[in-house]
Amino acid sequence: MISQISRNKYLMETGLKMTDDLPFVIGYDVISQIAGHEILAHWHTVLEFFYIEEGEILFSCEGGSRLMQRGQGIIINSNVLHAYHKTEGQDCRYLVLNFHPSLLGEKENNVIEKRYIHPFIHGEKEFHELYLSAEHPSQKSMIQKMYEILEVWEKKEEGYELMIQSQLLQMWHLLYMTELRFLPDARQENIKMQCIQKAVRFIRENYTEKITLKEIAGHCNISETVCWRLFRSQLDQSPIEYVIKYRIQMSLELLGDPCLPITQVASRSGFDSHSYYSKVFKKVMGCTPQAYRKIIDKRT
Repeated sequence: MISQISRNKYLMETGLKMTDDLPFVIGYDVISQIAGHEILAHWHTVLEFFYIEEGEILFSCEGGSRLMQRGQGIIINSNVLHAYHKTEGQDCRYLVLNFHPSLLGEKENNVIEKRYIHPFIHGEKEFHELYLSAEHPSQKSMIQKMYEILEVWEKKEEGYELMIQSQLLQMWHLLYMTELRFLPDARQENIKMQCIQKAVRFIRENYTEKITLKEIAGHCNISETVCWRLFRSQLDQSPIEYVIKYRIQMSLELLGDPCLPITQVASRSGFDSHSYYSKVFKKVMGCTPQAYRKIIDKRT
């Protein structure tokens, strides 16, 4: 079961906001404006449609890593682990749409839910991610539909919620007719991804404490070697590298409080010493914590 924390943390990292009244959000983001220039591996109950308008970005999903460029996009299923980060020398401006499957009628318990939604959202079909290209006619139509939804969202005229739901159903119909109905039945449960998700959740819930590879592996009931290989193959980083990056990311929020000493920022983020924190921070962020705090002060 995926906790609400995963979705809220993702939305906080990207700057997008979603309400419970309407589990939907769409908007632009720029990867260089996100703290750390990356979104660490995460998952959420919402579906995600992602389209690149400018530049490029490195996207990692269950199917592996891929460099995505202008005119390309991806659809990520609910509860699928994914991450993305800035490439060297290139920024990326993208449009991202998130919505909960309930807007498609996921819980209606009728023929539409049983035939067209449940098999794809709940793992009966092999639907993890689907890559899009504006050069492909049917995929181009889905991308255009994103912009139609964006226009409705921005205007927010009377009845816009109904129009958004209608547009999402049209997009899903197009996706079903061109892609989903041709997907094979799911094979045996993906134990690897379950282990990764379990490990990531453990790290995020315990990052302020001392975490070792042995503890991460033990939490997932696998060996340290298998744990290390899983992270390397699926996330392109070791478990401890993920721990460090997540701690740095969490420390960025604390640095926004000018009254909080750097030593306390370090300890509250899970680092044993101020000096080690500063060293790692500079390696990840390209500047010292003090310099980053000055950048924040100038912005505000």
